[in-house]
Amino acid sequence: MNILQVSSGEHTAKDGLAILSGNADVDCWGNVTVIAFDDAVCSMTGEGDVTAGGNTKVRVCEDCSADVKDSCSLEAAGKAIFVARGRASVNAHGYTEGSVLEQASLKASGDARVTMISDGSLQVLENATVVYAWPRTKICATVTVAMMQALKDEMETVIRDVAPLYDMNFICALGQMQHELDQGLISKVVTKLLVLRDRISTCAPLVQVFERHGLWPKP
Repeated sequence: MNILQVSSGEHTAKDGLAILSGNADVDCWGNVTVIAFDDAVCSMTGEGDVTAGGNTKVRVCEDCSADVKDSCSLEAAGKAIFVARGRASVNAHGYTEGSVLEQASLKASGDARVTMISDGSLQVLENATVVYAWPRTKICATVTVAMMQALKDEMETVIRDVAPLYDMNFICALGQMQHELDQGLISKVVTKLLVLRDRISTCAPLVQVFERHGLWPKP
């Protein structure tokens, strides 16, 4: 087996094992197994797999797979498969599939399909689908652009009816949630929902809207 072990400079690997540390920068294609940590950078195409920690920056596409943790930054494209945990950040597009756990964050676009059980930030765009759960609140929802648009429209209908009964600060906060839905920023919406839960709970129609979409926190 070819073994490449580097801690600096730019390199390429076509097969075998690559161990990256320091600020090494490696382009890989074919069938390569990569272990990366520190501030290393890895770009991979083909059918290889990456395991990364530290502050590494990883890009995988085609049929590659990646398992990242700590403060890694991952871009996944093509048909790549990934798992992210710790405080890693993921930009998933193409036809990627993956899981985002712990405090990792996600931006999903294209036709990405992801399961996210994390307190990290989430943005959903285009045709992406994210099964989104916050264990500590028992929130569980399947998030798509269509779902967020439906939620926004239903909120708007209720807000028009109840606006005279509530103060302007509360109504403006609900309007900000609608704006964030337009941007796909569903985690920001959930954060505001938790802050406003006591006020929203006084408005049964609004509670029902969030319940229909799986976003109302349970005891």
